[in-house]
Amino acid sequence: MSIDTMMGNIITHTLRWGIRYFHVALLEIIGHKFVVLSSQQRIFVQLIFQASKTPTSKT
Repeated sequence: MSIDTMMGNIITHTLRWGIRYFHVALLEIIGHKFVVLSSQQRIFVQLIFQASKTPTSKT
């Protein structure tokens, strides 16, 4: 395996995990700001939160 291939794999894995953790961090930030939001925004955020919780494997 060449160094380029290895680097490519590392970058790919880093991006995958990075996106996953970014998602979690984003939900945590939304959770912290949750109290500040107005009731209308709160319902919207709740819907997004529920949508992100449900598995997307359903077709």
